[in-house]
Amino acid sequence: MISIGRELRGVVVDAQNADSYSKKLNRLLELSAQREARSHWADAAQGQVYPDLVRAVAWQESCWRQFVIRHNKTWYLESKSGDVGLMQINKYVWRGLYNLPRLKWDIVYNVTSGAAILMRMLEGAVRHASGANAKPDELARSTYCAYNGGPDAYDRWRHADEPALARTIDAAFWAKFRTIAQGHSFDILSCAAQWDQAHGQ
Repeated sequence: MISIGRELRGVVVDAQNADSYSKKLNRLLELSAQREARSHWADAAQGQVYPDLVRAVAWQESCWRQFVIRHNKTWYLESKSGDVGLMQINKYVWRGLYNLPRLKWDIVYNVTSGAAILMRMLEGAVRHASGANAKPDELARSTYCAYNGGPDAYDRWRHADEPALARTIDAAFWAKFRTIAQGHSFDILSCAAQWDQAHGQ
């Protein structure tokens, strides 16, 4: 992971490097998921869902980007709500637990921190779903809801009265997760343009 991190340090994806960037970033996400999975007990459902979950969440949160160009300078990706980097880790919620400058500027640290948070949420989703009865797809949806909305949001996607914005977010994640699970890739540049427009970047 360290060598890939060096290669991706300060790299902004563009039309010239999109293909090589995607391959390196995919490998970084894969290695990060493997590392986190090895350090935690995982049942069959968790093991089936977790690697795809890491990839899909990174797609949903940042279009696989840690860095962007802002005011003609390379800068870390940040949303208006204070979510930073590739895994869009909130600098207020996770303050004190993670090193903020490293979340901003160290892509490997951001990815591994996000993967750890996801594992924590996935373990919570398994407990919430009564362990062995949990279905992998349901675990994925519940885990992302908690990652996006906090531990009280595990069941958000199940509710017919879910707020419109949350429903849109959850539907977008679910479409991405299924795409990843089926082995398909996505267009980073188109995704990035949509993300920037939606976030007023």
